[in-house]
Amino acid sequence: MSDSIGKTFETVPELQKNGKNWYVWKARVIRCCEAIDIDQYLDKAATSTDAAKTKRVTAILCGKLPDHVFLAVNKHKDLHLLWQALVARHELSTATTQAAGERELFTKTCHKDSDIPGHLDSLVELYDRLIAEGADITEKSFSAAIIASVPSHYHTTITARETIHSLEQQLKKSMDSNHRIVPFSYTQIVDTIRL
Repeated sequence: MSDSIGKTFETVPELQKNGKNWYVWKARVIRCCEAIDIDQYLDKAATSTDAAKTKRVTAILCGKLPDHVFLAVNKHKDLHLLWQALVARHELSTATTQAAGERELFTKTCHKDSDIPGHLDSLVELYDRLIAEGADITEKSFSAAIIASVPSHYHTTITARETIHSLEQQLKKSMDSNHRIVPFSYTQIVDTIRL
């Protein structure tokens, strides 16, 4: 039993010291718990039948935590208590922290072409985190933030790609009245800039 549980959790990386990969880490943990049919014990105490499984998972998860996080949550011996402590630690978002994140998202800029890939990655990561924390940022607003954050020589290319996309959507709509027009997404903007 233990070997198969350990194998299942091999896909879960270590949680980064700053918690930057929390949402991906959390999703992978949940998926692994679903795979071994103990996901319900993330929210409640395990039955005696599954207690050994949940103890093994608790130990595995503790091994994937940075030392300072492990020391803070080590007192929780049951999986559901450990999980609650980790969620509270990483998802506690106040109005102040959310506002700081949104300010960063909408004021970040990049002026060097060589820094663009990392800049785009950090914007998308920040956007995903803010959305996961419950921020109400539309995809349209995020698209505008991306465009405003890159040097102006990218704007012509983005406008051209957006125009082509719009024309393609209108053509599809004219050929099929049931076609739903899909707006130019932020992922398409990011892909255009990366070209």
